[in-house]
Amino acid sequence: VAVVAAATTAAANAATAAPQASPNGTVSNTGEDLNALELALSVSELRTSFAFTKVIAQKYKLFCDLHFDLTKPGGEDLARFGWRLFLVAKHAMLPRFPDLYSCYHLLVVVQAFLLVNTPARLLRTSITNMVSMSVKDADGDLDALASLSASSKTKMCSLRPLLADFQSAVVQGVLAAEMAGPDTEETAAAVAAMRPSEKPGVGLSLDGPRWYPGLLPDESGGSGVVVIGSEAAEAEAAAAETAAVAGLAAAAAAAGRAYVAVTAVLGHLRLDERLYLTFDAVEEADALKVLGDISKAAKTGGSGGVAATPGRPGASTPWRGAGTMQGLMGPSPSRLGFSAAYSPYSAKSPGAVPGSAFGMGGSI
Repeated sequence: VAVVAAATTAAANAATAAPQASPNGTVSNTGEDLNALELALSVSELRTSFAFTKVIAQKYKLFCDLHFDLTKPGGEDLARFGWRLFLVAKHAMLPRFPDLYSCYHLLVVVQAFLLVNTPARLLRTSITNMVSMSVKDADGDLDALASLSASSKTKMCSLRPLLADFQSAVVQGVLAAEMAGPDTEETAAAVAAMRPSEKPGVGLSLDGPRWYPGLLPDESGGSGVVVIGSEAAEAEAAAAETAAVAGLAAAAAAAGRAYVAVTAVLGHLRLDERLYLTFDAVEEADALKVLGDISKAAKTGGSGGVAATPGRPGASTPWRGAGTMQGLMGPSPSRLGFSAAYSPYSAKSPGAVPGSAFGMGGSI
């Protein structure tokens, strides 16, 4: 709320600022005016972005409740890790103000990746037994990404290249570096350790997400010899679970640091989107302070709904029809990153500028 208020104030100041006249009678804006104008033009897109984030967060929560047992030790950190990983990918791979289409497809990619890499004890059922897992490849192996694409009605032509970029640039790039620390040699070792396994798992297709053994540890370590009733076996199992829970917490913390790193370029337009997913009183208090009460319907000029919500006065949902979205975001696909293979637009669309900074991975 404070972010949008500050941006709106700056926009109003820019609107009332007098233009500078040159000696020959022409009128031009100063550098400060242009910066304020850019900020003013970003306000509506910023508000739309907040609304989209709320929609995506709600869908992610439903996904976690359906597939993961968050009541077990490490379950909440698993959910935090997945949400933060999505946010990292959104800011590292998509334009500054991505459309809902791109955000939702990226969410499906992260969800499929989580299913393949989550420790088995935190899954509500085996991935091969999940109702949502219904698509197999030519060899009869389960394709987690294609299965979620079918159930979510998303396009595989967009998901496949997104998954490849996500695993190489985010998992093996930004996240691996944050899991290691500032030391160059340690970072190189972490990147090497974050390489995917040759096989994603028993019964899983290589066409889907890869399995990264060094990412989210489970309790399968140790000697592997279990003697029922043995104190040594119980102690070994307890130690393995403690290490696994600590590993999940470390992964969630690393994803949080990666999020801070990739959003640093936003400066005063940055909003802590991690707060859309809360589990304890401290997180809920922080979310209420920063985002407002997101459980309430949005109010124009108020703090209810999302931190800032686009649309007409009295609208209660950030989900708009295609016509409204075009009115909010404009007809140009340049901000959607049309140059990427997973963009819904082509370079021939009105307003597209091949090679512009608005393309995938570019900056504004």
